[in-house]
Amino acid sequence: MFFQYAHTRGLHRPYPCRALAKQRSLLVNPLMRMFVGLLFAISSLAVHAETYVLVHGGWGGGWAMKALGNAIAEHGHQVYRPSLTGLGERAHLSSPDITLETHIQDIVNLILYEDLQDVVLVGHSYGGMVVTGVADRVSERLARRVYVEGMVPNNGESLIDIHSKAANNFSRLSRDGFVYHPRYSADAAPPKHAPQPLKTVTDKINLKHTKLDIPTLYIWTVAPESPAQEDDFYAQAERARDKGWRVVQVPGGHNIQRGQPKLLAQLIESEADH
Repeated sequence: MFFQYAHTRGLHRPYPCRALAKQRSLLVNPLMRMFVGLLFAISSLAVHAETYVLVHGGWGGGWAMKALGNAIAEHGHQVYRPSLTGLGERAHLSSPDITLETHIQDIVNLILYEDLQDVVLVGHSYGGMVVTGVADRVSERLARRVYVEGMVPNNGESLIDIHSKAANNFSRLSRDGFVYHPRYSADAAPPKHAPQPLKTVTDKINLKHTKLDIPTLYIWTVAPESPAQEDDFYAQAERARDKGWRVVQVPGGHNIQRGQPKLLAQLIESEADH
């Protein structure tokens, strides 16, 4: 309109239109730069996205890894948190015949049937026994391992062989082929602790490979102001060091995956840069 008006008045000066176009250009360009930057950020996130398999500890289930799984998934990663046979939502399959090998095969089959590659395999507590067996079977599918206060067995060792507190306590917590959590209640509403098949903690692990070239992180939690040497998992952390794994000590409780899931997620994800 202004150009037409100026032309009819003989001015022939459409400068305000050029100025307006320039203002619009200045407005659009920053928005375009922001949009392009966002695309690059999303693309970068997708490139670095990883696949995580989280293995819970004794008496637990996939539910026990939910907070940690959500914290990891928020960063664009794919997360699996299966329940081992007889535990969690699979408690209806519980049987004293379930063995450590059953649980190892649970995770091996998940990885194979989902055709997962470059897996970050995370095991908490008893889950360390399972992670060790899984890595022995399908090491070529793994990018790295993370033990969160996990058991670190050598070939031919069971959980009670390497964890003195468990060995002392499980005898009084065991009956009818199961180990019952100290706070177990059959009347508790799900999600809840389920009886742990006794064979899973007394079976000796069978490993075919003595050494695997898999980057491994051990996360060790120690209660604040408590002597590290008196911690229940001090011996496991020492085993990890002896194997040449990176050991990170953080203040906190044994169930850091529920108590400090975001911190734990950061520790696990940061290992990708090492």
